[in-house]
Amino acid sequence: VSDTGVCQKNPRWSEVINVTGTVNLVTVCREFGAKPLICSSDQVYFGSRQLGPHAETEDLHPSNVYGCQKLRAEQICLEIFPETVCLRLSWMYAKDTLPGDRGHFLSQLKEALEDPEKPLSWPVHDCRGLTDVESVVENLPAALKLPGGVWNFGSPNHRSTHHTVKHILETLGLDRCPVPNEEAFSSCPRDLSMDPGKLNAAGIFFPATAEGLIRALK
Repeated sequence: VSDTGVCQKNPRWSEVINVTGTVNLVTVCREFGAKPLICSSDQVYFGSRQLGPHAETEDLHPSNVYGCQKLRAEQICLEIFPETVCLRLSWMYAKDTLPGDRGHFLSQLKEALEDPEKPLSWPVHDCRGLTDVESVVENLPAALKLPGGVWNFGSPNHRSTHHTVKHILETLGLDRCPVPNEEAFSSCPRDLSMDPGKLNAAGIFFPATAEGLIRALK
């Protein structure tokens, strides 16, 4: 259950799926000698007392239910089966979408750009990686060869969401100027950006967020 709002409203129900269900699958993998790979999330860094980019060794205190559930699933799975590979994924997007699909950032950005009268506005107090799902899939075979543990698995990004969009529009030569949203996350800035250093040392790389989005838009 990856919808953070749904998890906040239904914590017991989502716990059964996000934690218990994951642990059940890893338990079966242990019994059959199969190497488990589980999908965690960059939301484990939401509420961190440290600024990003965040490393896997950071002491974590997630401030939302979904992040807490993902972190708990990691911890239990690694305790019962240390060979478990836990991939902390970022928000993902797909280049090919169905008409009307607003399920991810790229589709929202495309929709905004198609309407020249629509104001463009994204938060300046929000920083996170955005990853092409195709690059995640392409890197999964290599991920299965990683030693058990936690891995940041997605595109790095050092820009706020506003500055990411601004950079993309400038690079593509589009005459649109996004208006900074100063209100969103102002009381508690959100920084979910991940440090890819450990993953890069293992030979796995993702394009930077802006680079990947520019490719998709082209």
